[in-house]
Order: sequence, then C-alpha cells, then structure tokens
Amino acid sequence: MRCNQKNGTMKSNSWVKNRFNAWRESSKLDTSVPLEEIPLRELSELLCRFFFCLKNKKGEHYPSQSVMQIYKGFNRIFCGVQRERIDSTGINEKPFLMHTHPFFGRTNKSVLLAMEKSIKAGVNKARRKVDYFTNEDERKILAHPLHQPNCAHGVQRRFVLFATSVFFVRGNTELWKLRAVDFCLGTDERGREMLRSVEKLNLLYL
Repeated sequence: MRCNQKNGTMKSNSWVKNRFNAWRESSKLDTSVPLEEIPLRELSELLCRFFFCLKNKKGEHYPSQSVMQIYKGFNRIFCGVQRERIDSTGINEKPFLMHTHPFFGRTNKSVLLAMEKSIKAGVNKARRKVDYFTNEDERKILAHPLHQPNCAHGVQRRFVLFATSVFFVRGNTELWKLRAVDFCLGTDERGREMLRSVEKLNLLYL
C-alpha cells in the first residue's frame, strides 16, 4: 500500500513538473535549470506568473481543487529537496511550508486568485449532497440483523449511523479519531437520557 502511495506521489510530482516546464517553454523562459534547483526567491516570482495564467491544454481554467493540488505538488517537491539536503548535510532545518514561507506571500495570493477564476468560470464540480433518509429508513436499518445491539459489530454499526447522521461526523478519518471523551451523557427537556457531542457543545459556546 505504501509503495502504491509512493508511486502515486511520484506520478503527481512529475505531472506538476511537466506542467511547469511546459509553461516555461510556452512563455519563452529558460528551461535549462531543473525546477528543484531554482532559488526560492526566483521561484516565488515564477509561480506568481504561473498561477496567474494557469490553464489546461484546451485553454480552460482548472477546477479550484486541481489548482490546490498543483500548489501542494510544488510544496511536496521542495519538501523532498529539503529532506535530501538534510540527509546529505546532517543539519536539521525548519520544515519547508510554502504557505508560511516569507518568499511565497504573493504566490499564495496568486493561487487564491486562480481558484477564484475557476469559480467564476464555472468549472468546479458540484458537490454531491448527502442523501436524506426518513425515520422509517432509520427504523429499517436498526431492525436489520447486522445492526443489532447484542453483538459488537452491531453496536459499532449503530454508532457509525448515529455519528454520521446526528453528529455529522464525516469520513473514515474523523470516525477513527473519535474517542469516548468526545461524548458525554445528558438529558433532554423531558428528562430522557441522551448522548451529546462535547465538540458540538463547545462550538455552540464559541
């Protein structure tokens, strides 16, 4: 699995580098210096221009999510350069982060501008809305043999159902990070015992 992730990262990084080099060629800029060897201050200026006119081969704007992935690709590439330098010199450095590095302030603004252009151009994919299910649907789910509270898997399935539908927990990562201390017992206005999300309660008081 890690091998597949590494191959996917290398493929993504190569695509970003190829896209950047293609832009340099079309802009009549010097392509003899590899991306990884461009000084950061000079790179920041180039990336400002790159994101300002970023379009695909058809001359269309990329979706804003793709723009962000390209930006992350540049950050990933130079994180790799830094790791190699640390391994070579044995000298630790402050982790490279493009969004906080002083050289890339204008670059970050160019990325946001490119994403705004994507929105105005209407190229972003519409987000899939969460399907709504009724009380009757919930009753049928809870009546299913796999959701019975007399076994561990049944309890787990019921918890996932209520965590996602009542507490709006989204995705496997959020579910994985949940802990017992994230919830507390309480009572409703009728005195019935109920489970409350500590995080949601805290958000209400902010």
